[in-house]
Order: sequence, then structure tokens, then C-alpha cells
Amino acid sequence: MQTSEVTCQKAVLTPDGDLAVEGWARANYFAYNRDVLPRRTAGLVEADIYTLYNPGASYWITLALIDDGFKSTRFVSFTDLRLHRSVQCSASSRHPGRMPRLAASSSEDSWSTFLDRDCRLTLTIMKRDEKRHLIFNAPGLVLPDGSVGLLGDFSLLQERTQESISSCMGRQDDPKAFHLAQRILPLPVVSGYIRRGREKDMLAMDRSLAALSWTRSRHMKHLGRMFSATALSGEESFTFGYGCEKELGVLVRDGSITHLGEVDFNLHKDIMKPWMLKDARGDVDLVFTPQCTLSPDCTGCGTTVFGHFSGTVTDAGGKITDIDGTAGCCSLSQS
Repeated sequence: MQTSEVTCQKAVLTPDGDLAVEGWARANYFAYNRDVLPRRTAGLVEADIYTLYNPGASYWITLALIDDGFKSTRFVSFTDLRLHRSVQCSASSRHPGRMPRLAASSSEDSWSTFLDRDCRLTLTIMKRDEKRHLIFNAPGLVLPDGSVGLLGDFSLLQERTQESISSCMGRQDDPKAFHLAQRILPLPVVSGYIRRGREKDMLAMDRSLAALSWTRSRHMKHLGRMFSATALSGEESFTFGYGCEKELGVLVRDGSITHLGEVDFNLHKDIMKPWMLKDARGDVDLVFTPQCTLSPDCTGCGTTVFGHFSGTVTDAGGKITDIDGTAGCCSLSQS
């Protein structure tokens, strides 16, 4: 199947569970029907990962919900860009059989909540209309500055007219394999706070932004390394992908996206050296300068490197956007 833009809703899977469509879209046009899959589906991974950036206090927070059909994993991480250090708290639980906990669509109203037995981590994420509300608490997490406890309660705004980027890819050797992914950014924080120890940050006042990485994947392991990059800014934001997420390259300006396609991630064996991001057409010419890394202690989450981007991105109309020190992150994983 050729990879092309999808402009209307299409089913991802046939009634037999085979991949029915490949391509990319500017909206959530890929209809994912989990019911056609067996109750206990081997190789199925579903993940909702939120990344929050607070420019005023200079930190990133990652909230992740991951289900693989047999186990649910939840984690929260805190990355201090001033101290160049990340910490995290994670918890997992096994469940018998296929008990869906994450929504089959990123656009439908939904909720998911998690509390581990030791009360080390609680996490609740809700979507209602245009709002995404996130609540979490990691009371025993020791932060990079030595303070103890991380708590958050905040809302993100996703307007109905806001464009996003989605892609659906498969494997030639396996008709039942698929990788369905969507990136929604930027999502402004409209209310709420983060409490770090005794410090309280009002996120809307700090002009905080977030991004959602929404993924549903089956039988896509052992295909080599996958890369992604995301930058959040009040003026221009962007995201890129490589491998089975190669169609997720976009520049976001004023709520509209320019599709940029696949970007090559040229990096050293030492991931803390600068990364070079370029595409074949010459639209993307960026340098990513790392500051610190996060390697979650849960399987399949890969490594995230936080830092900033500099260079240029050219949109479809030929307009060149200068990127000068925009905060962002790059992720790499062995799929």
C-alpha cells in the first residue's frame, strides 16, 4: 500500500484484524476498532504519553500510561533543566485477559486512573469536550534539588479546530501488524498547578505547554531503532519521526500544520553530543543540543534526551522559520 494523505475517516483494521489502511492525516481520521482483535492479543501495545514543559521554572514532566494486554505500566518523571537531572517513579500491575483501560480514540471522552498498592504513585487522566484534565501524585519522589514530593492538578485545552498529525503504518511480512500514532501539540495549560516539595507553580501564569503522544501498535517489534523529536513553543512547535513514525513530521504555527515528512537523525554513539536533524528536501536543518537524559525503568519506554533546538524549518510555502534555542526532547527506542 502507498503512503499518502488520508482526508476522511477510514477503518484501521478489517473484521479479521488485518491492516486496512496506511498513510498520514491532519486529523484523527484513523478509526481504531479494538473489538476485532482477540481478547488477549499478543504483541499489542497501547500508550498515552503526556509531556509538559514549564518555561518559567525550567522543567519537563512526563506522564505515561502503557498497556500491553497483560500488564499496565504508569510512570511520572521530572526533569530539571537547570540541574540537568531527571528522576522518576513508576508502577505496574498485571490484569487477567484483555481489559481495555485506554480509549480506542484520542478524540472521544474518556478517563483512566491508577493507584499502586504502596500509594507511591496515583495518576488520573480525563478528557471531556475540549479539556484534558490530569491529576497525579508521587509523594515520595525525591527531586533533583533534594525536595520531596511531586503533585500535579491541571487542565489542557485542545480546541475542536486544532489540527494534529496522525499516521498508520504496517509491515509487508505481517498483515496483522500496525503502528497507529498521533501527536497533538501544543496543548496550552489553561488552569492548575504543579507542587514540587513546598514550591507551587501556577502553570498558566508560566505559559506552560504540553504534547500528547498517542500510540496503538501491534507486532512492530524488532524493526530497528525508532526516533522522534518534539519542540514546544508559544510561536512555533514541531515534531518529527523516523522509522514507522516517519510521516509524523510537522511544523505547527497558529494551530495549523505543515507536513514535512521523514527526518534523518544523525547522532553519535554518545547521545549527549549534538544531534543533526535533516530531511531529503532540505526543509529541515536543525541541531539538537542535549542537556540531560531520562531512561525510564519500565520496559519499552526507550530513552528521552532533553535539550534545545537551533536551525531552520521551511514550510510548504517556502517560508523559513528560524529556530533559536527552542526547548524540546528527542526519544530513541529499540522497537
